[in-house]
Amino acid sequence: MTMRIHGVVLAALLAAASGILIAGGHWLHGTGILFGVAYGVIIQRSRMCFATAFYGNAYLMRGILLGLLIASIASYVLLKTGVVAAPHAVAFGIHVFVGSLLFGFLMPFVGGCMLGTIYRVGTGISTSAAAFLGILLGNLLGPILVWDLTKALAAPTTGFVMSVAVGLEAALAVNLAAIAALLYLTKRAVPLSITPWRIREPWPAWAGGLALGVVFAVQFAVWGLFVTQLPLARAMLYVADAASGMRLSSAWSEGAGPGASWVQDNRLVAPYADPLMYLILGVLGGAMVAALLSGEFQWFKVYGGWRTLARHFAAGVGMGIAVWIAVGCNVSGFYTATATLRPEVGWLYALGMYLGAKLGLRLVYKLT
Repeated sequence: MTMRIHGVVLAALLAAASGILIAGGHWLHGTGILFGVAYGVIIQRSRMCFATAFYGNAYLMRGILLGLLIASIASYVLLKTGVVAAPHAVAFGIHVFVGSLLFGFLMPFVGGCMLGTIYRVGTGISTSAAAFLGILLGNLLGPILVWDLTKALAAPTTGFVMSVAVGLEAALAVNLAAIAALLYLTKRAVPLSITPWRIREPWPAWAGGLALGVVFAVQFAVWGLFVTQLPLARAMLYVADAASGMRLSSAWSEGAGPGASWVQDNRLVAPYADPLMYLILGVLGGAMVAALLSGEFQWFKVYGGWRTLARHFAAGVGMGIAVWIAVGCNVSGFYTATATLRPEVGWLYALGMYLGAKLGLRLVYKLT
């Protein structure tokens, strides 16, 4: 009962924070919390971890595909009618495959994808918290160490956007064909069936996937894109700048210093001013509310010792770097890119993530 009370209190605090921000004229920040909470609740209750799906869990994969189907059709309507201006702006290129391959390879060592790690932190899992701290450090190192390499890899194909080259209809058709093919390939493993469930029990994957797609479509229409790695990198570079006594930002303004190229290309925003950071905090808060109300919160109990935590932290660092080679994680690189009709980016990311996950799992099995 105490855990549920904590959940109610946290939900009230998140609602109050959102209301205060909206009333104060910070609409993007306040609604960012609300969208984040919705994502956090959906993902925690449906266990919507992309890593598990790409390991071969057809049940979760079919839920993700149903959400992508809804989001793709909604994005087509929004883009075609001019409600939103343009599709996802991530550059297409070999860097997407290289980065997603590394990202997928590290998922078994991290214990999940980027979004799965965030929701597990909200559930109070200590290994995920260690991995997330590593991801934060990686999001500091990535812009400093690999951004110039990423730009070089992306340069030959930077200008290619499928929906511009061949039209929105063709981009949508590619998505629909890929989703249909994957649903067909997974039907033998898991038939698509609609079954009732109790709200306090874990949600079926189809319900979580559909809810994810609907929330994504609404967010895309009225708020913007679902992105995770960008606010984390901005926050870490901001902290590094503050720790340097603002000497880094002084150098960045002149195009010098570590990370200068990334800052010029991606714009540094203070965490408290970045609507995307409020979205991420909402995801964490929503997952925590769901875990507390369902009695699943684990209070960050340490299992396996500090060496286990150290391994998850180190893998998280690598994952944080990988997202700045691919310029995206499983959310922005795969789901958001695909859903906003950038199939050339999203499905390439999915391929790299799938192959990397298979390699990572094989190594994990050998080590254990």
